[in-house]
Amino acid sequence: MFLDGSTLYVVNASNGQLLKIPFVAGAPSGASSVADATTDWRGRAVFLASVLPNTAPTAAFSVDCDGTVCDFDASSSGDADGTVQSFEWSFSDGEGAGGVAPRHDFLASGTYTATLTVTDDGGLSSSVTQQVVVTKPNVAPTASFTVGCDYLVCTFDASGSDDEDGTVETYAWDFGDGTTDSGTTAQHAFAGPGSYAVTLTVTDDAQATDTATSTQVVVAAPSASTVSYVGGAASQGNASTLSVTTPTTVSAGDRLLMALTLNVANRVVSDPTGVTGWTPLSTTASGSMQTRLYTKVAAAGDGGRRIGVTLDAATKYTMTVAAYSGVRNQPLAATTLAETVTRSAHTTPGVSAPAGSWIVSYWADKSSATTGFTLPNSSTGRQALCGTGSGHICSVLADSGSAVPTGDHGGETATADSANATATMSSIVLRTVEQNQAPTASFTTACDGAVCDFDASASGDADGSVTAYSWDFGDGQTASGRTVRHDFVSSGTRDVTLTVTDDEGTTGSLVTAVNVVRTNALPTATFTVSCDYLACTFDGSASSDPDGSLVSYRWDFGDGATDTTSGAVVTHTFDTGGAYDVALRVEDNDGGRADSTRSARPAAPVAITHVDSTVNQGNVATPNTTVPASVRSGDRLVLALSLNSATVATGTPSGVTGWTLLDRATSGSMQTVLLTKVATSDDAGRTVRFAMDAAAKYTLTLAAYRGDMLDPQVADQAETVTRVGHTTPTLTAGAGDVALSYWADKSSATTGFTLPAGVTLRQAACGTNSGRVCSVLADSGGPVGAGPYGGLTATSDAASGSATMWTVLLRQDG
Repeated sequence: MFLDGSTLYVVNASNGQLLKIPFVAGAPSGASSVADATTDWRGRAVFLASVLPNTAPTAAFSVDCDGTVCDFDASSSGDADGTVQSFEWSFSDGEGAGGVAPRHDFLASGTYTATLTVTDDGGLSSSVTQQVVVTKPNVAPTASFTVGCDYLVCTFDASGSDDEDGTVETYAWDFGDGTTDSGTTAQHAFAGPGSYAVTLTVTDDAQATDTATSTQVVVAAPSASTVSYVGGAASQGNASTLSVTTPTTVSAGDRLLMALTLNVANRVVSDPTGVTGWTPLSTTASGSMQTRLYTKVAAAGDGGRRIGVTLDAATKYTMTVAAYSGVRNQPLAATTLAETVTRSAHTTPGVSAPAGSWIVSYWADKSSATTGFTLPNSSTGRQALCGTGSGHICSVLADSGSAVPTGDHGGETATADSANATATMSSIVLRTVEQNQAPTASFTTACDGAVCDFDASASGDADGSVTAYSWDFGDGQTASGRTVRHDFVSSGTRDVTLTVTDDEGTTGSLVTAVNVVRTNALPTATFTVSCDYLACTFDGSASSDPDGSLVSYRWDFGDGATDTTSGAVVTHTFDTGGAYDVALRVEDNDGGRADSTRSARPAAPVAITHVDSTVNQGNVATPNTTVPASVRSGDRLVLALSLNSATVATGTPSGVTGWTLLDRATSGSMQTVLLTKVATSDDAGRTVRFAMDAAAKYTLTLAAYRGDMLDPQVADQAETVTRVGHTTPTLTAGAGDVALSYWADKSSATTGFTLPAGVTLRQAACGTNSGRVCSVLADSGGPVGAGPYGGLTATSDAASGSATMWTVLLRQDG
């Protein structure tokens, strides 16, 4: 090694050439070139150089951000005199990563730095730093509100609205009647009854908005109560067949109430007869007595008719019937209570009622001493009756006498004239006829990923009860029930609609936007490798995503080449054999990634070479020759037998078995048989022998070849003209194939062949005396180019019309 100005001279240790390299700033710079190839400089007084100085790699990357999540790509990094072996990333938020293309979430908005350090196969490193600006996208607020109406006046409460990454700044109300309001809560009086779509719009501190809409049905306040007392009747006794007659003033549509009290708690009671269609309201037992309450809407003809009930045995009883007009046609609300303390004052249970309703109260006791009850001042007595004798029943039915205000009622105390612990008390609500108020839909939502629990318990009905809950989740799926769970499967915002139905069939609904973010389960990357020499197939079809689908496959073949377009299955051809770490990265439909690395070991096909050959000749019925001792398992053996008789049957070779007949050619009175096989570990040094049906003069040639090859291709030709020049047939060769040529003739004069140029003699043999066989085997001496091969003429020293000519292609695999 020596320096001449700005040029450094070094010697290539492998071939002795003198190389020159630019020398800049005290160091080699750039690639080398040949300065002198005419002299071997290795013996000169210079240093020998077998490896040029390593140059550092170049670090470079691009970045693409979506919100705070950024994809980095360092595939543009490189190494001019080698390969980049590692990629290390450092981010100014304290995190790091590895690999060519990592993904990083900076979590919060801001300006960050990203530094990439690459290291080459010589251990040198270089770094590059870029600024990365990310902005976290705002999450819109969630609008939610509840409604409570007292006829035309409704109160709205939006305190359930929320903003997960900030605050709700404004609340805007649109009542669906042309009026608006603002604020967390609002009260609005509608001008008249109707159905109104009330919309709440909330705006957060980043000016994002969300809306919720509820369809609210409002009705006017009722006028004075329509309920009034029509009449009643009562009976008592000690019998098994009981009866009472309805008032003659009863009209169709009136509400009938019937109370039956028995002094035996376990009597079997038939359904009422005479007046039918009763609905049981309750059965209450206290000690050894029981009270049954019934109701029905009177039909035409029910007035003045006898109601009958049959018992399984005679029992002391009271049986009371009362009729009311103007009662709302809906299921009645009733509560009952059994006395548990010995006392004279018995109090009815509590019951809730809307304005305009009447409250009916009923008391009954079993006693040998009671002769009546003293009613509270707030009750109007309608029917009272006592039996006689021990264990008789006393009962009284009363009502409020007029409409009650909205609220809780009951708690009416009637005082018997003797203390008793065997008593029952009941409260029944008779509602005035009025326009039904629609129920109010309301629900809460709690989500874990894409699975959400919905609870409509806050829904209600001001003048009745909610009887059905229907859900539409905005993704094509529906459900029913007060509480439901739904899996939205994927992330996104859906308009969820709850529709509630009350006990009179009126509905109310609420639409709320529900935003879900599915918790993504990461995919699994896996693949198989299969190589055919330098071409390897990689199959990642077994990669999977448990909760979605795979959208991309990125292959890194470990030789600097990548593939992002072929998908799950890809084929890559390596330039040279060796061990390569191949990496697969899969990405699912939610951006989740998984990696897998496996080693691929492609190998270049082994070129075909000649191993050895043998030949034998004679005049016997058992032609034979020996497999060369240098033959190994897997070598290709070619065996050519030429006979001076066209009719002798050659049979199957023994000693070395497993041969395949390639072809048989006959010319005049001679024949040639060509066979092949793949050598086994037992074949070397063994004798292969034919057992023919008669003796014949012969030559037997065996040749062995080694390398990666396909089955041989063969062509033969029989001579038809007496001449000295015999020409082989032509085949189409592939690049890397080795070609064999074989000539044989039958003659009494031939002693040998002169081979054409360009072939290598492997074996030649001639028999003796008249009708002998001469043959010669040659090959191309190495691989041939792609194209036609054959048409080669070998010249014998005597003319003959009995000759065979062969071309055999040993085809290179890979």
